[in-house]
Amino acid sequence: MTLTNLNLSSNLFKGKIPSEFGNPVYSDSFLNNSGLSADTEKLNLPLCNSGSNLQIERLRKRSSASLPLIIVLVIVAFLAAFLVLHLIVRLYKSRKQELDNSWKLTSFQRVSFSEMNIVSSLTDDNIIGRGGYGTVHQVPVDGLGYVAVKKIFSNKMWEQKLEDAFLAEVKILSDIRHNNIVKLLCCMSNDDSMLLVYEYLENNSLDRWLIKKNRLNHNFVLDWLKRLQIAIGAAQGLTYMHHDCPHPVVHRDIKTSNILLDSEFNAKVADFGLARILIKPSELTMSGVAGSFGYIAPEYIQTTKINEKIDVYSFGVVLLELTTGKEANRGDEHSSLAEWAWRHVQLGGDVEEVLDKEIMEACYMDEICCVFKLGVMCTAILPASRPSMKEVLQALLRCRDPYGFGQRSPGVFDFVPLLKNSKRESRLDIDDDL
Repeated sequence: MTLTNLNLSSNLFKGKIPSEFGNPVYSDSFLNNSGLSADTEKLNLPLCNSGSNLQIERLRKRSSASLPLIIVLVIVAFLAAFLVLHLIVRLYKSRKQELDNSWKLTSFQRVSFSEMNIVSSLTDDNIIGRGGYGTVHQVPVDGLGYVAVKKIFSNKMWEQKLEDAFLAEVKILSDIRHNNIVKLLCCMSNDDSMLLVYEYLENNSLDRWLIKKNRLNHNFVLDWLKRLQIAIGAAQGLTYMHHDCPHPVVHRDIKTSNILLDSEFNAKVADFGLARILIKPSELTMSGVAGSFGYIAPEYIQTTKINEKIDVYSFGVVLLELTTGKEANRGDEHSSLAEWAWRHVQLGGDVEEVLDKEIMEACYMDEICCVFKLGVMCTAILPASRPSMKEVLQALLRCRDPYGFGQRSPGVFDFVPLLKNSKRESRLDIDDDL
């Protein structure tokens, strides 16, 4: 028996039509059954492809069902990101407002930065110096490249001393304008911290170039011409402080680490935390001794009285360091550099024997010997026997240019005994009472 007529249309059947019904006779038998498929096009049904059509249909349905969920998740993520960003902006503005309100800035120069620029940049990574009172940071600022920021520690035990040092430095440097004195740009303070912002000097301090173990570049030797240039620059700064300010300023802590150097090795006197202004009488008694071992004048230790001559003594030690290459507290096993140099001269030792071998060139020996002897005179035990800084400066200028400096002004300290022996003689003529 043969089936001649079959009509299964519109019955919502699903699946694959058996191959027995692949005859064109049944082309109209399965109409309106979207779930059916066949192996031949003769039945007017979708072709079967190993079940892929069903899989595609299932995937299409799943995708249609997942689309709303994806849209919801995207919206939630966007809102979360917006809220986080909003909170960050609010916290930043709040922190900035807090900093702006709490920090008091006093400017002594025209500056292009704010309190926020400075405070937010103080990190352990940019510390370039440490001291008894705090740290020094190298901070980048727009328009200036860098500034040096001294952060003074907050410590209740030291509170009064720290405040005194801070105020002393601000009071003195805010009124001083000189090429050989470091420039104070501004100061900042709040209840917990005190900041001093200075011009930044690229070559750090003299001790970082003079002492071998401290050198920034171990292959670089500070030649004599640069050393003499540094000595003259520092002497010019001290001369201004002692002789050209309305009242003399005594630094009290002159040493190689407080002589800063710019990119051309020009010297600038720095760190005025211990400095004091002398108002009549011209001598001031302190409550205690301050300064650095090896640089402190003996009479200051004994009496705690200060005047300009204690700076002269300290500067004399710097001159001895420049000419011998030794550190201030390492003359020999039992004495400081000043005591060791003085004893060497008193015993008639040859000056050339104690000079720094790295700078001993024949063409400069007269100058080096002259500056060494000047250092010995500056460190005389009796303050009255020491020259003034103005006289020291004139002597240094004559050492550099003995024929072009000009005539000595009347009343200038008599350096003839010093200079007449600068031709490498073995003794320095010094008054017998020293």
